[in-house]
Amino acid sequence: EDNGSGKLHIPYLYYFMEDYVDELRKQAIGGVIKYIKLGNIADAMIELPSIDNQKFIVDILGKVKEILDKRNAEISALDALIKARFVEMFGDPVMNEKDWPTKPLLDMGQCKNGMNFHYDDEGVEINCLGVGDFKDFSVINNTDKLPKISLKEMPSEEYLLKDDDIVFVRSNGNKALVGRSIAVYPGDISTTFSGFCIRYRKHDNEITVPYLLRVLKADSMRVKMTGRGANIQNLNQQILRTLVIPVPPIQLQNQFADFVHQVDKSKVAVQKALDETKLLFDSLMQKYFG
Repeated sequence: EDNGSGKLHIPYLYYFMEDYVDELRKQAIGGVIKYIKLGNIADAMIELPSIDNQKFIVDILGKVKEILDKRNAEISALDALIKARFVEMFGDPVMNEKDWPTKPLLDMGQCKNGMNFHYDDEGVEINCLGVGDFKDFSVINNTDKLPKISLKEMPSEEYLLKDDDIVFVRSNGNKALVGRSIAVYPGDISTTFSGFCIRYRKHDNEITVPYLLRVLKADSMRVKMTGRGANIQNLNQQILRTLVIPVPPIQLQNQFADFVHQVDKSKVAVQKALDETKLLFDSLMQKYFG
């Protein structure tokens, strides 16, 4: 390879295509199944600096990508740490091999299905938690950042979320999301939840939300919620009524909550660094390919 332009370093093409994908999405056609024409790819114009420059750009982007991968791995490791600590302290919540006393989930709190709203409603703007906001979160603290919807009037009290509420994905085309749960802390920000969700509000002081949330996130409990069949894409209150929850001593639950709180503080720090690195990566991509 000489130093002249006109030659293409394949890893450079990889980064160019990663950037160009957004452009291709805009050009996609079709109804439910979107597709792009081969010509959309063939017509892409790629700027070719010298081979040395291409290698330099690939080297820089590769280093930033490596940092991104490490930060993501750190977050996964911290999540795994919470799971491992839960199993060590409490065992599997469905097998309940430690013989904790148990209570049905719906004896300890009540459920409410979310709101169905119409897109032409207007009058009141309110933040709304929808299935797309769950991602891999366990907790949502700042509901002010959630999407806003317009309603004809302010929803009644039962449709507004309160601190310590747990919200489930009730229905989704992607079965893997059904039964996913998060705890919400809206504070004094009026926040409702969509009809594809179920809200659970506990009233029993023998169970804590950080502990209960991990019970509900356990793989064995998720299987009880959604079954093994390929066709079940809905969670309902009848299914939630069948869930029986081990209730260990409150001191142990609080000990676990303290552990989760400490790990979450570390996660916040790693997430901040991850977000900053992502910004750096995006601005470099813009600089080289934008």
